Amino acid sequence: MAVKLKITAHPIMIFYYLKPFWFVLIIPLIKAIVSAVIKAEVNNVLLNELFISVVLITYSVIKWKKLKINISSDFIEIYLGVVRRRYANIPINKISTIETTKSPLDYIFGTQKVKINTEAGKQGSADFWFKLNVGDVKKVTELYPEKVTPKTIKFSAVRVAVMAATSSSAFTGIVLVVPIINQAVRLLGTAVTDLLLDRINKIGQLFSKFMPPVVNTVTVVFLISYFIAFLISFFKSVNFKVVFAGKKTGVFSGLLVLRKVLFNTKSVNSVCIEQTPLMRFFARYLLRVGIGGYGNRKGDRAVVVPSAKRDEVHELFSVLFPKFEPADNKIKPHKNTRWRFYYLPTLFLAVSVILYLVLSYSFPVFKGLISFGFIVTACVLAYYYSLAEYNTKHSCISVAPVIYANYTRWSATREMFCEHNRIGIIHITRWPVDKRKNTCNVRLTVRSEAAESITVKHISYNELTDEIKSLYQI
Repeated sequence: MAVKLKITAHPIMIFYYLKPFWFVLIIPLIKAIVSAVIKAEVNNVLLNELFISVVLITYSVIKWKKLKINISSDFIEIYLGVVRRRYANIPINKISTIETTKSPLDYIFGTQKVKINTEAGKQGSADFWFKLNVGDVKKVTELYPEKVTPKTIKFSAVRVAVMAATSSSAFTGIVLVVPIINQAVRLLGTAVTDLLLDRINKIGQLFSKFMPPVVNTVTVVFLISYFIAFLISFFKSVNFKVVFAGKKTGVFSGLLVLRKVLFNTKSVNSVCIEQTPLMRFFARYLLRVGIGGYGNRKGDRAVVVPSAKRDEVHELFSVLFPKFEPADNKIKPHKNTRWRFYYLPTLFLAVSVILYLVLSYSFPVFKGLISFGFIVTACVLAYYYSLAEYNTKHSCISVAPVIYANYTRWSATREMFCEHNRIGIIHITRWPVDKRKNTCNVRLTVRSEAAESITVKHISYNELTDEIKSLYQI
């Protein structure tokens, strides 16, 4: 195997190797040195810390020097470690993603962080990562050569803001959680004040005096924290664009920290078109891809289209992932079983009404708070009913070379596309009522339990099993 390129990590890697020891050793050492200079006295503690620091720095320098990256036409070799030497030989076609990030510190040193992922390796971290010179980063990201001219799709800051607002918990907290908490605490304060005024007037007055400032403070803290989370989500995704050339796709985003995720379409396990509750309000959709080995979990998902209307997101889906076009043979819930989608929300509504009546009668002082809680619960159940309505109209599954499933997951709607050989588990569940109606629930998991999954309920058991046997030859 002829090596065509040898790459050495940037010396800043020494800093990252020492990072775990900064707060327990390096910073105390600096304080000890400053103290020794001020007192003009050198003690044994300083000497011991200095010795250990020199050993760690020397070890980190050797570790950096031992890190080698060799790239050939078909493989990438990585040598690392000092006492326990490790060697990795990765075929180029087995690399699922190459991710690069550039922070403000990287601008100063002319570096970038590179993560190389495969579908193997441990969860929670990249398979391999290192800091490289910008010039060397370019050579690594060219491991997927394409002879066709790349095409670019850019998304405006407004679309990114819509994604940050509607797909993260930050904006949801600002719009829903904070006002609910604020109003609930105010009603609680009013009820407790009334209760105490009836018994101990002085304590009631004190409670009434201090309660509003506490409520206002809590509200402000929640608003600030949610707003900061929204800004972080926005700045991480602003300047969003997708570049694709043949089988290679790159997703670029970020303002202060620039991020690029490069992947081969053959590494894509699944494609999902999602709509969160707030996205349903704005009639917008989000397109994500599940990539083997990508992210903090094996099977994490990368955003490819941050926000678009339904027709536009399906058009982009056809352009970017034409091989994931599904077949037309969809299995849908039978008309006689669709009422079962409304069973749970109806049960919850009945329980909520009973609880409201019982609590209102038992605790009349807290009737305002109880009524407010019932209104919030009724709004949640109304949305739950809308999801049930969605499932009666749109839920389905297609068992074909490209698996297609449409259903709701928690509070969001989801369409999933996946090649049949990427499905790791098909889990069929039947309750006693399913046996009487000859129906079932099916859960599809892509590759592993940590990856994408979707459940479709109340579909024909015979029709589903016949399709599975025919597709997988079992």
